[in-house]
Amino acid sequence: MPLIESEPKGRWTHLRFQIDNETKQDLLLYCKFTTSTPDWVIRGALKLLFKSDPEFMPWREQQKLATVEIIKAEAAKLGQSAASSSLNSVGAVAKTQDPQKR
Repeated sequence: MPLIESEPKGRWTHLRFQIDNETKQDLLLYCKFTTSTPDWVIRGALKLLFKSDPEFMPWREQQKLATVEIIKAEAAKLGQSAASSSLNSVGAVAKTQDPQKR
């Protein structure tokens, strides 16, 4: 019985990598065994790896929290930057208008 589930439909992103010939042959044989695509087998193998590594999941969660904090800080910077740039562009428009139209 295969260890990797059947392939669901969904959105995917592309990734390009190289593997050795022996691994490629095993991949293709496993695809034949499971009647799955190489993409699906690789995704399943990576998910299995991620779930089975006891140190990865806690580290991953720390990275997610750190990323959220970075995103919040960047959003705050962009918000301040956008507000000041909006004020600057309003001032620039007022300066470039024809004095007779004011």
